[in-house]
Amino acid sequence: MSAPKITSDCDGRDTFSVPSIEMFPKHFPFGTLSVQRALCVISQKAPGKLAPVIGVLFHAAWVEGSTDIGKPDHFAPVIEGILGKQGTLEIMSAMNNPDAKALLAADTARSFNLGAFGLPWFESARTLKARPRASGVLITWAKWLIFRVWIVPSTKDLAAL
Repeated sequence: MSAPKITSDCDGRDTFSVPSIEMFPKHFPFGTLSVQRALCVISQKAPGKLAPVIGVLFHAAWVEGSTDIGKPDHFAPVIEGILGKQGTLEIMSAMNNPDAKALLAADTARSFNLGAFGLPWFESARTLKARPRASGVLITWAKWLIFRVWIVPSTKDLAAL
């Protein structure tokens, strides 16, 4: 059975020139728990590097089609290009700490409370003031953010991404 084709342009890939593969990766969906914990740690320890890390992880998963990117031994070398060896070691050692787990649990609960479903999803400054459209979408799309948010980060200002 072949993977389903990603339909265009309902997801904005063409409109916003977002690179992506034409088919879902072979083993989609794939686990992202470890990488999400790592991203939570990065959002706290190196918030200025969060967006570039999300970018390289996005590229590995959705341009190269790597479904192993959710595994620590596969994403560590990818993020090392942004964080360096020492920074990556610090993130990898902290991602299973209770604080990282609690942050991800809180972000997940917050996402569910906002009505998030699927990716991409991000909270914009207008989310709480906007009225839902027929589709229920409450987000404002921005070219530089679309498809780049792996999780709803805990940062207070997503514009910093």
